[in-house]
Amino acid sequence: MTAPTITVVIPTHRRPQSLNGALRGLAEQADPGVVWDVVVVDSDALPGTVATSARAALDALPVPSSVVVEPTLGASNARNRGVAEASGTIVAFLDDDVVPETDWLARIVEPLLAGRADATGGRVVLDPAVPRPRWLTPWLAAYLSEFDPAPDEVDLRTISTRVLSEPYVLTANAAFTTEALADAGGFDATLGTRAGVPFGNEELRLCRQLVAAERRIRYVPAARVVHELPAARLRRSYLARRLYAQGRSDWMLDREVLAGSRSAGVRRALELFGSDLRVARGQDRPVHPFAWLRWSFVRRAGFLREASACLVGRRR
Repeated sequence: MTAPTITVVIPTHRRPQSLNGALRGLAEQADPGVVWDVVVVDSDALPGTVATSARAALDALPVPSSVVVEPTLGASNARNRGVAEASGTIVAFLDDDVVPETDWLARIVEPLLAGRADATGGRVVLDPAVPRPRWLTPWLAAYLSEFDPAPDEVDLRTISTRVLSEPYVLTANAAFTTEALADAGGFDATLGTRAGVPFGNEELRLCRQLVAAERRIRYVPAARVVHELPAARLRRSYLARRLYAQGRSDWMLDREVLAGSRSAGVRRALELFGSDLRVARGQDRPVHPFAWLRWSFVRRAGFLREASACLVGRRR
């Protein structure tokens, strides 16, 4: 039987200062008890930039490291390239704008090494040193990658749909066996941030495939990373763009079914609008009803855009 090993994959795109912070956090990791290495995937048309800007941080790592360039832009393409380059039997993911705590790696892979999970996701905390505007509720903070669905380790397939509509993890802080990733078919390049547009749902799509393959997904809150909270993301204009892109991603996530339906998903968009109105009238809402409706409608408008575009394209 092959001894387990770990490859930590960090996709990056033009954030050298942030990447250096992530690498410094990796340099301080406690020993996870198995051999590990690091692969940085430079998703940029200017090869060599990361290798130069992060040279000192890479040299400070206590394990072998490499930088590969993925010329096809997009977060999912970069992650897939990282998986292809990985030598480990376990692939752990970090984003380039998070800093892992010193026991992060040991904790995120422990359920995989113990054989009680095929995939794990850890807690993502938005930088507590950055003051948040009053309007940034916990519900909205989730769109900035805050992730903490449960207080204790749990199988995400059993968690309440009131907490997560479906089991998923964030690749800002996650780990998978290479066998599980192969079963899932990797990340869907249609989803995930690309061309500066903050699309999402690539992790949800992957986790759907894992569930279909009867793979176990566990949430590990003790595996913690701190996510950057730049001023540019603390603006209502950014959140509106993020929610609109999320709505577009919602359509693309189920595009095979929706594109084949008679209304191409337009009817579903209207149903979602109606559902939002019903929730706003009730008590089961995360914020003031008018504020919640405003943000929710932005997301549904993104969904409607994709549905309408598909319908128009079909008629042409």
